[in-house]
Amino acid sequence: MVAALPLDIYVAFLSHLPPNRTNDESIRVLAQFLRCSKLLREAALVGSLWKAHYRTRYLYPIEIVGSDPQWRILYAERRRADAIALEILDTIASQRRRRPEHVAHLTAMGFHIWDALEIETLQPLPPSLGGDARAKPHMLTRRYWARTAMNIITRRYAIAQWGPLTNDEQSLTFVDAFSVLSCFFGTPAREISDRLSSLSSSCLRYLADERITVDSAAADYRLPVICEQICVFMKRQGFGPVGPQSFHDVSNQFPHLYLTSKKRTIPIALVHVFVHIAHGLGIDASPVGFPTRVLVHIPCPPGQDDFLVDVFGAEVKTIVTLRDDIPFMLMRLGIPPDQIASYIMPCGPVPMLLRAARNILSFSGTEFLSPITQSAIEAAASIHLLFNSDELSTAHMLRHIDLDPLHCTTVLADISVFMHRAPRGLLQSTCEQVIMHEDDHAQVVHRRSIETPVSHRVGKVFTHRSRQYTGVIFGWDTTCAASIEWQRQMRVADLARGPAQPFYQVYSLEGGQRYVAEENISHDVDLTLELASTFLSNVASLPRFFSDAITASPNNPGRWLPSPELQTAYPDDVY
Repeated sequence: MVAALPLDIYVAFLSHLPPNRTNDESIRVLAQFLRCSKLLREAALVGSLWKAHYRTRYLYPIEIVGSDPQWRILYAERRRADAIALEILDTIASQRRRRPEHVAHLTAMGFHIWDALEIETLQPLPPSLGGDARAKPHMLTRRYWARTAMNIITRRYAIAQWGPLTNDEQSLTFVDAFSVLSCFFGTPAREISDRLSSLSSSCLRYLADERITVDSAAADYRLPVICEQICVFMKRQGFGPVGPQSFHDVSNQFPHLYLTSKKRTIPIALVHVFVHIAHGLGIDASPVGFPTRVLVHIPCPPGQDDFLVDVFGAEVKTIVTLRDDIPFMLMRLGIPPDQIASYIMPCGPVPMLLRAARNILSFSGTEFLSPITQSAIEAAASIHLLFNSDELSTAHMLRHIDLDPLHCTTVLADISVFMHRAPRGLLQSTCEQVIMHEDDHAQVVHRRSIETPVSHRVGKVFTHRSRQYTGVIFGWDTTCAASIEWQRQMRVADLARGPAQPFYQVYSLEGGQRYVAEENISHDVDLTLELASTFLSNVASLPRFFSDAITASPNNPGRWLPSPELQTAYPDDVY
């Protein structure tokens, strides 16, 4: 029998286990020690051993109470919550029935399970898609649903932040209200806050290097000079006015984009950055809803006139005076002098959110909606439903957006809590119809038969006979199931086989969704790894329907392999 070593030797050994966010090997060693002898268990119970593992895995920690946290217990509690979340995720990924209900349950757990979901999105893909043999079954689909849940968690967070503004406009600052716009793209507000804080710190260092006094009690403190220098700093960081050709790009409205890759942006976005930096310097800056562009209001000490800052036009004229500049600017717009006051008052967050929402809806157009545009429209619709929640406005908005069943049980359900009774009832009844429709579709099983032959299977990659685009089939009907109006517009009756032939739901390689007659499904296309990667890059929802692929070989063109959901809906297409 081997003699036991001193306790501190075992503790020292365990302290060298490397923390890993996506790999549990070190945790399994600790767990094995807990199951062994009293001495080994005592070593593994040392709380400090678990701290690094907790901090490495959980980047979004819950509030930790006390100066001496029980790291092992905290870790165990979080892992139990993770296990519950991943079990629900399994259900969501494997079956369509009651999916909206399961998604609502999962996303209600909020940021407590954020890390577990994010880790799931980092798991390897199968070898056929450039991954490795360690990939779990259906991992492509699981990653898709984990990412979808994360997106809904951030959206629900945004509604929780905005909702109280319906009764108390002081419940949230303009900066914080605008920062959560990026939650509609799955970006946590904390990431925006961190980027803004980093900018503020950099600006403070810049002002110190320029010997600009920021102490309001100092004799040489000059507010206009500080504001001008903030604009100079922003320019040096790459921020500035966007050109006319990109002014109406909806991505200009969202902080995660204009704080990184799209720093040449629109006035309201530049004002968001400026106001945050100004607040960090103790300046009580606020946005101003001026007619042509959003400006910044700067209050001054008694005896001095307040002034405005034109961040967008800073290269021409930064400081806008209330006495000389504003009357002239308003006169050019045909606004009489007696209405000046209403255009120079500081705004709270709600008018700015509504302004952003109107921008999005006017910028989005009617063309094919990219994923960015679709998310932007959903953000704008949420703002309108919250803050323009009369019955007429609600009805108008519901007619112009596609309601996702998953959003009906989550984001829209959260919005309804803050609405008045009549529009709330309209929203709820509309969502109930959407969910009932989804429940009906979730139970449909498409079977093949001799009486209604269908030539092609889900997962087939093909070329369209006349339009020559590459597509993949993800569903079919034995005859055309589209509306009479759609059939008329697409001239279905002019087809050689008319509407009484199978029609296929298809994703094009460019990302669009089509409904294609069987006679237009031309020859097979070889599904190479490169082509599969392009599909995954361009078609965000493809992993919902396909979990893997068989790539092309000399005697096989290859195909996409259906997800559990698609296997249930098209059982005869699985081979």
